[in-house]
Amino acid sequence: MSGKHVPLELMAYLDNELSRADADQLKTHLEECEMCLVELERLRALRQTLQTTVRQVMQRVRLPRAADRRIRERLARHQQRIVQDIRT
Repeated sequence: MSGKHVPLELMAYLDNELSRADADQLKTHLEECEMCLVELERLRALRQTLQTTVRQVMQRVRLPRAADRRIRERLARHQQRIVQDIRT
């Protein structure tokens, strides 16, 4: 991994998708490569900003109570059908 930049591996690393061996290799690379380390920090900050933004926006999104109730009732009926199908 040393000697090349690893942007795709950085995303996989942030998502905990690398094997232990690959994660260890990436950590070693980051110790040697300032450019990738800066990019990793940029990606972490971007992820945090996106999570915060989505959370703030979604707090303002509210369904009317009647719609929420209908959706929950349909989901409950759907779950009951699935359970019945499994049992038969």
